Amino acid sequence: MHPNAHPQDCLITSWAPGMPIPYPAVVPFALYENYLEVLPEGLETSDVELIWWTAAATNSSDVLRNAIGRLIERRSDWGDFQFHPIADRQGNGRYPQALVLLVIEQLPQGVALSVEADECYSNGEPLEVQNSTIIQEVIWHQITFELLRLCPKEGLPEHLLELALCLDVGV
Repeated sequence: MHPNAHPQDCLITSWAPGMPIPYPAVVPFALYENYLEVLPEGLETSDVELIWWTAAATNSSDVLRNAIGRLIERRSDWGDFQFHPIADRQGNGRYPQALVLLVIEQLPQGVALSVEADECYSNGEPLEVQNSTIIQEVIWHQITFELLRLCPKEGLPEHLLELALCLDVGV
């Protein structure tokens, strides 16, 4: 157990670093490049997945809630109109469902949205994100980097370790 996770606190996943990530039987948006996500600069899809799963597996729900809450409190501009899907409408997908739901619960209304099957752009074209949860791109990236800060350094691949150390010193 990571030092940030205390025995009295509960971890939000039973997954452990080194195990294969437990993808659902049907992975939302698997037929699309990067699952329709716009990735944080310098990261691959597998990097983002590893960060989210490692943070969830090594930190208590209270630690995660507090870290994400502090990040949200510091943010003043919620005018990002670029969204991408992160899970289905119940929070299932490539990331730990409990962590996705914890994030959604803390975000201001309209920053993460549940998209119905019949939603369309104003011009009538389908959104192509039916039956999903979408989130503002900028806050998703910021939360991903905040979660990277919470990951144990000794378990990270070299390129993520380098990035985590840069984040720790404010580079």
